[in-house]
Amino acid sequence: LYIHAASANGKEAAAAYKVMLEAHEPAIQSLEYIGYKGQTDSGSGINDIAATGYTKDAVYYKVDLNINYEDPQNEKSGIVKAEIFRADNNALLGQKDITPAADGRGPAQGTVTLTCEQNGSYAVKIVLTDRAGNTYTRTTDTLNIERAVPALDIQWKGPVAAGDDGENIYGFDKWCDQNVTLTLKLTNHTDSDTGNDLANPVDYYSRRVKKGEDINNAVWEKINQAPLSPTESLDAVISDDGDWQYEFKAVTAAKICNTSVQKHIMIDTS
Repeated sequence: LYIHAASANGKEAAAAYKVMLEAHEPAIQSLEYIGYKGQTDSGSGINDIAATGYTKDAVYYKVDLNINYEDPQNEKSGIVKAEIFRADNNALLGQKDITPAADGRGPAQGTVTLTCEQNGSYAVKIVLTDRAGNTYTRTTDTLNIERAVPALDIQWKGPVAAGDDGENIYGFDKWCDQNVTLTLKLTNHTDSDTGNDLANPVDYYSRRVKKGEDINNAVWEKINQAPLSPTESLDAVISDDGDWQYEFKAVTAAKICNTSVQKHIMIDTS
């Protein structure tokens, strides 16, 4: 752009500017979803999650979006920013500024990874912005993110019989002459803090060994037949004679487990 100016008294001035105009939108060439969850069906801690591919409608602890972009025309200003928002409430989930080259243009093509780790079920709006200010928007599939860690509580349900002191003669660390019933439940939803509430069903697992043996050598086994609501309790019946060390844990749909709970249970029905 060349600008020439002249005043009434004959003075003149001139200046030249390089101007880049671009009216077209950038584009997403491909979008890859990468889901992360616990590494085993019986659950992992949040420090042991792993990439597991991605299945639509499955529940994950977090999801990476690998965004392959291109500014497709010959005269390119280049991509300078990528952002992701919740499509339902427009909350910003993440962004990345892309450093332009020395000539002021952003990269014409490349890949940027942004992570979705806000709890809930929602679609994500991806917004690319080029150097000229043009934007391109694309909405993803609905993602299901479960960030909560289950907090497990185990109570002795039965049998119950009062002794001379009025206390139950049965319980943990006491010999019992009949089958034992325990109640497993989560405490996540029992207070006003909703930050660690679960949105999806859970599974319960147990393992056991004879007292004095290493319980880490035992195999985790699922107790419930189908996933349960996180506000639903589960009664587990123990019927085998023996001096047992039991361990229990709850596992979310994202395969994240709580700190396990151990109980000493002694049964002799003979």
